[in-house]
Amino acid sequence: MPSQQDGSLTEAVQVSDGKAAYKIRAAMLAAGFPNTAGASSVNRFCSSGLKAVQDIANQISNGSIDIGVAIGAESMTNGGDRLDKPFHEEILKNQDAADCMQPMIQTSENVGNDFNISRRQQDEYACESFRRAEVAQKAGLFDDEIVPITTKIKDPKTGELTEITLTRDEGPRYGTTLESLLKIRPAMPQFGDKTSGGNASQVTDGGECPSFPLLDAIETSRKLTLPQLRPSS
Repeated sequence: MPSQQDGSLTEAVQVSDGKAAYKIRAAMLAAGFPNTAGASSVNRFCSSGLKAVQDIANQISNGSIDIGVAIGAESMTNGGDRLDKPFHEEILKNQDAADCMQPMIQTSENVGNDFNISRRQQDEYACESFRRAEVAQKAGLFDDEIVPITTKIKDPKTGELTEITLTRDEGPRYGTTLESLLKIRPAMPQFGDKTSGGNASQVTDGGECPSFPLLDAIETSRKLTLPQLRPSS
């Protein structure tokens, strides 16, 4: 979004961690949004993106704002979702509340058991997902959805920093076969044997900025002569 946009028409939303409010405010200002624009953050784990879209859609529909942008970011290398310490004993007396201490991978195993989804079925699904992603990536189908980002990476052995430019998603693993996936050990056998490093999300960092095809937002964009954005990451 251009910096000359009326700040009262902008609602920038979303990153998720304990310091998210600081980060989203600093990020939107650095990106050129005026300091009169609002910014907030939300964290509902895997549903955070949908919640961000819903929040902006609700604000547009009730007339609070005219146009909004959802900005998503996650850094899996900077920590997981496990709680540092248990809840208070009074909370733990309620079993549903106590169950909230389960890490996401444990809930994955629970869902697999509840709906009889076997390890092989998950690996078959993962294998097909990798195949489709490989075909699409090689065909350049994602190219216009990704903005190149120049950053620095640290060599885990030497600590040396190297500048690189990321131009595509590093998640797809070319040549993945069902046989290779079946050989990968369960990620956390104490919770179950269905989820592995082959059929679950890789540890990754990333961000995205989807557009909002809502009538009020589109009409406002036309009045402000703003481009209609395509989803990017």
